[in-house]
Amino acid sequence: AFSFARVCLCTHRPSLTSMAPNVDGVFSGKRMPMTDSASVCAGSYADAVQSLKTKLRGALVSAGLASEEKFEVAVFGHGGRDTNLWLAIVEAVATDNELRDKVKVSVFSCSWVDDDWEWVMKYYVERLMADGTVAEGSISFTTMKYHEEVSVTMGRVMGHFYKAHCVVQCEQGVDMFVEPVTGEWLQDNYEDFAVNNACMAFAERSGVPSFLVQTNSDLDLSRGVDGDDVSENVFAGQLQSGAFSIKVEWAQSGGLPEAPPGTLIALAIKLGACPDKRQGFQQLLNFKVEEFASLPNLYASYIAFSGLQTNALVPVAGALEVIVALVGQGHSLPWQPATPVTNPQWLVARLLEPSEAENGFVKVLSQFRAAELDTAPNFAEFLGRWMAARASHRIRRNVVEEGSRFTPGFWQQLELAKEVADGVAQECPDFILWPRDSRELFVGALTRIGEAVREEPVFGWKKVNDAAPSLQKDFGELSPLWRFTSAGYLHILDFTCRMLESSAGVQAEFDEIASGLPRRPDVVKFRPDMKRAAELLQQMLVAEWRSRDPLSKQLH
Repeated sequence: AFSFARVCLCTHRPSLTSMAPNVDGVFSGKRMPMTDSASVCAGSYADAVQSLKTKLRGALVSAGLASEEKFEVAVFGHGGRDTNLWLAIVEAVATDNELRDKVKVSVFSCSWVDDDWEWVMKYYVERLMADGTVAEGSISFTTMKYHEEVSVTMGRVMGHFYKAHCVVQCEQGVDMFVEPVTGEWLQDNYEDFAVNNACMAFAERSGVPSFLVQTNSDLDLSRGVDGDDVSENVFAGQLQSGAFSIKVEWAQSGGLPEAPPGTLIALAIKLGACPDKRQGFQQLLNFKVEEFASLPNLYASYIAFSGLQTNALVPVAGALEVIVALVGQGHSLPWQPATPVTNPQWLVARLLEPSEAENGFVKVLSQFRAAELDTAPNFAEFLGRWMAARASHRIRRNVVEEGSRFTPGFWQQLELAKEVADGVAQECPDFILWPRDSRELFVGALTRIGEAVREEPVFGWKKVNDAAPSLQKDFGELSPLWRFTSAGYLHILDFTCRMLESSAGVQAEFDEIASGLPRRPDVVKFRPDMKRAAELLQQMLVAEWRSRDPLSKQLH
């Protein structure tokens, strides 16, 4: 925990006059609710399935549909493999007599543009339909990629709400719960924030419920997330963390894996990243992936099934669910836990609409809209509005914990950002990041960066853009700023802005940021693409500043 403190006091910040009159209240740092506490179920996967049954039955009744009409559930994720969690919804519907023939669950993969896992899920869905696990016509899976320009992707999301009587978001980790403006430490938040806004806007407009399915909180908590806030306002005080630091003791007989992991979480990470999944499941779990159907639920079964089909990365949440399922079945493992293993925590809850909250303020959504991120047409404008809104509004509630696996990344991002800020200040001693209280200079610099990225092989824009239509047939064009939505690139932007806008100066602000991080590693390595991104940021901020007439460079 950390005492409440506003960080990075600016000489000035861009005007937010076009925002709602209560914008200062939204950015005050007051904690806001996100879920209906009475709806919260925080328990095992089985508990989540049961809670979904109850919630969907209630929503089905409230919809008042004709007997022949299907109750449509639209499911979205926040990037990567978050949408794997939809299998809990599928299982809830398939194993409930009241829902099985009345509900259709449609999931949209919401994956990174270069992800190639969808074919495995489609194959699994076909098997579920072929063997009668699910009712005919009760599920559908559609590939939808992120990272066309913001308005294009959000247009796709809104189009997928057609006929939906209920929307569900899937979240692995807790980056969805970071406040966009006042949260000091960012993550891969763009997808979470934008899809959450779209889902909630549809729910508000259509009068349908919006639910959340979440697991694997420990994935993100060590990145500086305010765990107390998340526990209170999302989990109704029931957030589980650190449950998988349990030590495991390996049997000495038989062949030990190379560098045997010493904890359950390390075991899950090693299994997920194993280059040969069949061998990894066998060696680490004494389990043959061909026996995927023997696992007790659809989610764990799918994870093993994916290991049978591909050597692609397995999400840590999925690996943990397989491990716990095998422990629960009394499976003969090559290791033993030092203490009893608990179930991974799953959360199912209904998300609050602003009309249900005090002053109309709800966590994440209210700050997202107050910063006008919901109307940004492209990434240059989206990122510009985001950074402008954060000026003088970041609040330190906690620091990044010692031992965080994100420590090397944070220091890489901070030191690259300082190189940018120092370089800009040296080349342009009179530089003002938000001249005339406007974000135009920063948006202009980002636009220039986008133009340069298209031509630089280190970013791989052309390769990814050319491959995208083979993964999503109607994919248009990849935004050249797509990489800047990742946590690493975002922090280069954010830390640079903090140092350039601080009234205390670059070095003082660098020290302030560093005071919230674990000790600097002895060696900080710069990824070539991030190093080049920082160089472009400095170059384009300077170019944009120099291109402007003297009047446009004034403070006000």
